[in-house]
Amino acid sequence: MRLTSSTKSGLCYAGDLPGTKDPAEDLAERFRSIRVETVYDWVTVLGFAGLVTLFLQRSSLENPPDTIWHYLPPAIGAAVCNYLGNEGMDIPAIAVGIATIAYVFIVLKPRIRA
Repeated sequence: MRLTSSTKSGLCYAGDLPGTKDPAEDLAERFRSIRVETVYDWVTVLGFAGLVTLFLQRSSLENPPDTIWHYLPPAIGAAVCNYLGNEGMDIPAIAVGIATIAYVFIVLKPRIRA
């Protein structure tokens, strides 16, 4: 089988072969199929936003009270909570979510002002 190209440059792309897609189109199609649909998705997004905000606020201090490694357990906890919730395991997902929130308040100690 001889590979030919439909372009003037003479280059052959994967999309030129029968039964193959352009990698960029395949990636774009995958991103279009990702949806934030469940309560767990939204809670996780809000949790990550809160962690990022807390980290950025504290990392700008002269003597930060914590390091980036302190934020790894709640980030993993939020991801696991989201995965379990999306797989229909509500009780374990809620348990991991509560443990993650407890970690944030016990270890990171955010100051919440009214």
